Amino acid sequence: YQVIIVDDGSTDDTANTAAVYGRRFEGLVHVLKLDENRCKGGAVRVGVLHARGRLVLFADADGATKFEVRKDLEKSMKRLCGGDIEYTFPGLVVGSRAHLESESVATRSFFRTILMVGFHSLVWLFAVRTVKDTQCGFKLFTRGAAARIFPVLHVERWAFDVDVLYLAEMLKMRVDEV
Repeated sequence: YQVIIVDDGSTDDTANTAAVYGRRFEGLVHVLKLDENRCKGGAVRVGVLHARGRLVLFADADGATKFEVRKDLEKSMKRLCGGDIEYTFPGLVVGSRAHLESESVATRSFFRTILMVGFHSLVWLFAVRTVKDTQCGFKLFTRGAAARIFPVLHVERWAFDVDVLYLAEMLKMRVDEV
């Protein structure tokens, strides 16, 4: 495995702290420090384009998804590939929090719930129909899928996930949600 930490132009000590781990785990941890903020999508794009693996997983740094869930994404990827994972196969598996939807509505303000429902409706109507939770920051790509999607990604802001999934659908890639 390889861990790539992308510091998106932060002004705190993120890059230096990450570099300590990079020295401790030489060859496994890589730190990319961007001179200026490119927003979440831009940072993920840079990280994915620097990845060397046959599978590429991106995970938000907030820890909202437990890293052990990657095993479930890998199982789903095996199913998509028909048994053994073929790294040139154009597939991606998306983590999902859709099963927590009723729970999150209870803790979210009414106004924010309306905005969320409106966003999801617009995304479904105009862009992505294969995935309910487009914004989950835990996605697994084969090398083939990452190599086709990320060089042509247009959106670098917070809704870049929609662009990723839209491109996957337009390229007729196999997509699964776990």
